[in-house]
Amino acid sequence: MDFKNAIFDMDGTLIDSMSVWRNIQVDIIEDIYGVKFSKEEREKLICLYYKEFIECAGKFKGIEVSYNEVTEESYRRVPPKYINGEISLKPYVLDFLKLLKSKGIGTALATATRKEICVPYLKKTGIYQYLDCIYTTEDDAKEEKHQSSKVYDMALEHLKGTKEDTVIFEDVLVCMQTAKNNGYRVYAVADRCQGDTANDIKKICEKYIENYKDLME
Repeated sequence: MDFKNAIFDMDGTLIDSMSVWRNIQVDIIEDIYGVKFSKEEREKLICLYYKEFIECAGKFKGIEVSYNEVTEESYRRVPPKYINGEISLKPYVLDFLKLLKSKGIGTALATATRKEICVPYLKKTGIYQYLDCIYTTEDDAKEEKHQSSKVYDMALEHLKGTKEDTVIFEDVLVCMQTAKNNGYRVYAVADRCQGDTANDIKKICEKYIENYKDLME
């Protein structure tokens, strides 16, 4: 490994959950606003970052979608999927985290998912014990990843690392752009929700991996 610290996003990076969130959020908009999205529209929406998703959903149906209303309803509907273990880890996640810890590499989580949801899930799946710290955009940074690198900065400060010796693992293009623009190294993790952004992701990241086994060989 050519890094001393690793900062991980959670959804879409460590766990296969992005399509779960987006499909439920499409359902929420349909229920609240009495609209119906086509299969093609749904496929496009589930590949968007959340802010873009809200804006695009509104444009599709000529309505103004409330960011806060959809967010709050999401946090009512999605948590059971975590609690019930319906969301899978990405392949080789635990093996990779164990390898990092065996090599003395610092590990942190920097996620948009609230601690009340992510911490129980991390404990249930065995990930929690391999993380040195957890910071979220909602509980800690109070700024989203498309706005600033604050959540990454908080994790980096805890790990006492530098941007040169730390790698951020992400799956979403706008988050990678934020990290890169603020001097971080970025490894991209493949996710089915990347859609048309996959090519742009490959251009800006230091490495693009299909799964964590790619880094263990």
